[in-house]
Amino acid sequence: MFIVPTVTHLAASFAAAPPATASAIWTLGRVFAMMAGIFFAGLVILFIVLDIWGKYAVRGKADAIFFEERSIWGRLLPIDTTKTEERIHLSKGENQEDYLLQADRMFLTLWPAFLPRPLQQPVRTWVFVRGNPEPIDPSNVKLTITSKSLRIMSDEALLKSTWKDMREAVGLAQRKSPVFLLFLAILANVGISAIVLLEVLSLVKKFH
Repeated sequence: MFIVPTVTHLAASFAAAPPATASAIWTLGRVFAMMAGIFFAGLVILFIVLDIWGKYAVRGKADAIFFEERSIWGRLLPIDTTKTEERIHLSKGENQEDYLLQADRMFLTLWPAFLPRPLQQPVRTWVFVRGNPEPIDPSNVKLTITSKSLRIMSDEALLKSTWKDMREAVGLAQRKSPVFLLFLAILANVGISAIVLLEVLSLVKKFH
């Protein structure tokens, strides 16, 4: 309650002070310092509130990611611990769907995604195909090819293609090399002959 009147009083003091005086500059500095303090205090309070809210929001819940047709979506759902195995419930009533939470198929993600990293909370996460009650095991996915091997294969294919083009170009040059060398020899001969002819003509002019 006393912050706003104080700031107003300081601003009024600055306005009433003579311009270009030390007291006016000091009053202005105090106004800006108080405004900065209020701003950072509010920022700290906001961060604390968001941190408490995030911890409370993920407590006793699981982040379920669903693959449905050609869409991917997720939802933070309460964990039902009343059954033999932990599970989550999607929808309610007659449309309720139950999904099992198997510990060996769990991984951690940070929630919520829109907050900065220091304010995100780790939450247990499972991935499901909509309609299949068992989660996908992210550590037991059989891969016929990995992303790294695909890059290596692409690089090798590019290298082989480049090497093939180079060999074809070299082979073409090799097939034409006798003709090319003969052409170079003729040019050299013409050049030398022209130089000799010019020298002879210059000597003839000197003697005449």
